[in-house]
Amino acid sequence: PSRTTDPQLMIAVAAAPGDRPLMREAIGEVFRTTRHHRSERISDVARRANVSPQYLSEVERGVKDPSSEIVESISTALDLPVSDVLRQAARRIDTHQVSNFLPVAA
Repeated sequence: PSRTTDPQLMIAVAAAPGDRPLMREAIGEVFRTTRHHRSERISDVARRANVSPQYLSEVERGVKDPSSEIVESISTALDLPVSDVLRQAARRIDTHQVSNFLPVAA
């Protein structure tokens, strides 16, 4: 029996894991974007979060993988619910999915 490919049947191919940002990178982007949007200095947010400015910078750049307690502390310093930070980070990861479609054999 021959197999035919119906052009109407397609599957999405997800990006390779290395193509998507890591969770720590996405969370850092949310923190940095929020801080910049509010025109806040890194030293002021770091002080309120009880972390060093250097550490906050590393978190924002996705270099450090912050613990849940640190995420909570920085979120609080930025007056953001942690659930919003995680939701925004997940969206950033999802938007990096590849929109590549392959036909599925019928």
